[in-house]
Amino acid sequence: MYFYCTARAQGYYPNEYLFYDINSGAPFVYNKTLPCSGHVQFNCPFAYNIVQKGSHLEFSITNEDFKWFIVRKATNNYIDFEANIYDGASLGWTIPNDSFPDRNTSLPVITNKYIIRVEFNK
Repeated sequence: MYFYCTARAQGYYPNEYLFYDINSGAPFVYNKTLPCSGHVQFNCPFAYNIVQKGSHLEFSITNEDFKWFIVRKATNNYIDFEANIYDGASLGWTIPNDSFPDRNTSLPVITNKYIIRVEFNK
């Protein structure tokens, strides 16, 4: 699982724009079913209450962590969160398993990315 904090992920533009008021003191909360088919994979080392079920994604970041990990280091007034979308119909590439010939290892294949741009005040 990966966490991306980029101005714009390579070749991708934000699918969604949000605003977070860092002066509110409230945590940043995201809770949405993404408009895509497949399975969502998202990871952020300082987020909590991460829920990933099918195309539904939920996570929260405390106000203090948002300021410390994002605002303090930001060169712009936004951050892009990237969620990887895996095709729900296929398991991805199949790699032969020499140790157990009757078993194969499947690696999931990213079929899309969903970019959530969160703008904030400095």
